[in-house]
Amino acid sequence: MEQTKLCFFDDYWIDFRKGTVRRWFEPTFASSFRDPDFMANSYCSAAWCPEAGKYRLWYEVSPDLADDGVRYLALAESDDGIHYTIAETNNREEKRMRHIVFDGVNGLHGTSVIRDSYEQDPAKLYKCVTMTRMGDRKLKRASNEPAGSTDAFPVVLAFSPDGIHWTERRDLVAHPYTSDAFNGLFYNPLKQHYSLILRGGYVDRRIAMRTSKDLQAWSDPFVIMHPSPSYNSDATEMQFYSMWAGWMNGTFLGLLWRFYTSLTDMDFSKMWGYMETELVYSYDGLYWMQTSGRPVAERPLPPQYGCAQLSLMGMHENRTGDEYILYGSGARFIHGTAATNRQFTDRLKGDSMATVFFRIRKDGFCGIEGLGVGANVITKPMQFVRPELSMNIRANVGYVRFGLMEKDGTFFEGFSFDDCIPFEGDSCAVVPMWKEHKLEELLGEQVRVAVELNGAILHAMNVCARPYIRQPQASFSDPMAVSE
Repeated sequence: MEQTKLCFFDDYWIDFRKGTVRRWFEPTFASSFRDPDFMANSYCSAAWCPEAGKYRLWYEVSPDLADDGVRYLALAESDDGIHYTIAETNNREEKRMRHIVFDGVNGLHGTSVIRDSYEQDPAKLYKCVTMTRMGDRKLKRASNEPAGSTDAFPVVLAFSPDGIHWTERRDLVAHPYTSDAFNGLFYNPLKQHYSLILRGGYVDRRIAMRTSKDLQAWSDPFVIMHPSPSYNSDATEMQFYSMWAGWMNGTFLGLLWRFYTSLTDMDFSKMWGYMETELVYSYDGLYWMQTSGRPVAERPLPPQYGCAQLSLMGMHENRTGDEYILYGSGARFIHGTAATNRQFTDRLKGDSMATVFFRIRKDGFCGIEGLGVGANVITKPMQFVRPELSMNIRANVGYVRFGLMEKDGTFFEGFSFDDCIPFEGDSCAVVPMWKEHKLEELLGEQVRVAVELNGAILHAMNVCARPYIRQPQASFSDPMAVSE
């Protein structure tokens, strides 16, 4: 069983809390990176690559925004995951093409890259999903092919042993139709399958998913996020443009792109609008929930990158494991057509879009804060499968005490607040300790975890346990009952 991370975006796994308030926190802008050789940095992916000893950033660049469907995959590298420089990887005659690692034969679009730590074949360590041969659209339009055939650009797989040298697999089709958005691939360790987040239909701006055990046979697409009535407005329509998702060592987090467009615009395929990003989460990687409903990071004021479109496309832990680095595309012009994109870029002398980076405490998007002495949080009952319990706590000027309770709310002998060793300080991995007893003594029992927050903030709790409210469940992500 994988560890579960409870981030307390909601109170579902809490049964009681007193003297506390939930607080939301924003990441801090860290840096920006713009490719000087191309008109725009678009969809991007980043990862720590231990074999290279660097962070790597794969990002799409547009040779000409007047034909924005045609892009190339470029590479940059960093020592800290925030400050990037171009990485030349080949000796092409045209200098600006020397950091292009994959051109999709005749242009690509909608690319995501992952470094797959679950892969056993070293030739497939790096995986990419994208639409290729995008430049063939002009050839098709000049031919006599039937109407609609110009949109037949499937999402296909490509593999690489090093993130630089790519082999396209046109035979591995993840989605047979155009998905004109960021196509996000990730591995789901709970379900042991790959998930691809995409548009199920062309310009159907909702979030759909396909899944596959072997990257060959894929499920039909199914919708996982649809704009809810909370987004309704008199004149503004909310569409879900795209989404990144990933397993963050105990829970699934997602970055949902919200596209604001006008209901008074008679363009029947809405193109004009601005973009923001919302944090969403899931316990199983299939069914997703909103958090605060607010942007995870506010768009800055003009003329800063992201003032018109702030589309965050991923996050990863830093190497010390105490921060998340978020990254994405920050545009200085509103979403429009290829022609207007080129017009705005010309007005901005080519400086219209960059990759932007933010940082935030690991699991620090929200926290339960104690407002006074004796404030506390008590979970629903759970059954520990392994004696693994840690907490992400900020108690720089306060202190925290821990307890383990029976299902009726009485403390187990030796596991009361008075029996614990109080914690003072700041750590993403606080292991509760008691003076004379250890957690393994309570394996198999119905246990409530109690946390007393005296001027402190609880951000998250990691447990190797399953819910045991009336009888044990398979896991926090699977509500099926299991035998004791």
